[in-house]
Amino acid sequence: MGNKVRFVFWQNGLTFHQMPHIRALARRGHETIWVATEDMPEGRREQGWPEVDPSPAQSLVTTDPVKALELLAKEPENSVHVFSGIRGCGQYITDTFMASLQFQTRRIILIEQRDDRGVVGALRRLNFLSDYWRYGKYIEAVLCMGYTGEHGGRHWYRRSGYPNHKVWPYGYWLEADPNKTSSHPTFHDSPEVKLMCLGSLIKRKGQDILLRALGALKKRRPDLKWSLHLMGWGEMQAELEALVKQENLAQEVTFTLFQPNDVAMAAIAQSDLVVVPSRFDGWGVVTNEALLRGVPVICSDYCGSKDLVGQKWRGEVFRTGDEAGLSRVLEKWIERGPKTPESAARIRKWTPRISGEVAADYFVSLLDASPTRKSPPLPLWLLD
Repeated sequence: MGNKVRFVFWQNGLTFHQMPHIRALARRGHETIWVATEDMPEGRREQGWPEVDPSPAQSLVTTDPVKALELLAKEPENSVHVFSGIRGCGQYITDTFMASLQFQTRRIILIEQRDDRGVVGALRRLNFLSDYWRYGKYIEAVLCMGYTGEHGGRHWYRRSGYPNHKVWPYGYWLEADPNKTSSHPTFHDSPEVKLMCLGSLIKRKGQDILLRALGALKKRRPDLKWSLHLMGWGEMQAELEALVKQENLAQEVTFTLFQPNDVAMAAIAQSDLVVVPSRFDGWGVVTNEALLRGVPVICSDYCGSKDLVGQKWRGEVFRTGDEAGLSRVLEKWIERGPKTPESAARIRKWTPRISGEVAADYFVSLLDASPTRKSPPLPLWLLD
């Protein structure tokens, strides 16, 4: 993209895992404006999310329809408006998308993969099909956060009517401050493999699946040395604590509440393996957090961030809800022992591929190629 363009992102919150690619676009000289309906989604500070500094991009927290029209009307033919969905991110985003249809401008949908199961999944697909037939001609492309696999955005959006050339892989991106000790892996001499699972203690996050898998593993392989740190809070805490006792895991499992971001990242850096056992996760940013610190990840195939675990030296993907399958995967990884400086260095050497800088360059290259109507090239994070 030789000429500088104007990017406007329309989202429901200013979040740390959107910030890196937005800042990177601004650093490349593009006017970049990040519009959100609130500064941070409700409850996220309590979960340890860090504050956001989008500079040199501009940020604006508003629900003013007049301001939306003002931003849409400025240089429409030289602008790219990126919406976090047509619906589902609040009425203001929906109304702004509809208002944009009166302008000759470029529109991108930036959205997580969707759960396609059951009656709700079928109804959701009908809504997406309806949206495509009504608005597809106005949408240049969909950036799928969670692209690969049977349940990924690539298949979801193609089955929702979008042609191949309009479905692009994307993700969430983080920046790890190299000056913070919590950004670097730490190691230990014990043979015990330290597992970690970080997330809200709710059914969707699947900690019960993990505990039952570990209970079966302990019965099958009592010789293996491991521990599990569950960090988070939520409505299932009492049920999970009871499950720990039921599975005879009281010696191996500890619970802590959500911690400030630096403390949580230090805990990840000290672990040997991070597990994301979700029944569904649009992405699962803890995968990024772990890989940046040289820690491999086991995640379910209904996590969007499975896109980042393409090679077995970075982790492994198991079938969602398959406790026996997860137990076997955990057995294999625990048998390997704790992470080593060499294994951590190999993962960290790969992680520049999931930086905001790489994502921004890829996004711009897709916009350049879009008029050719060819299928998008795979990004660096999907090439191994």
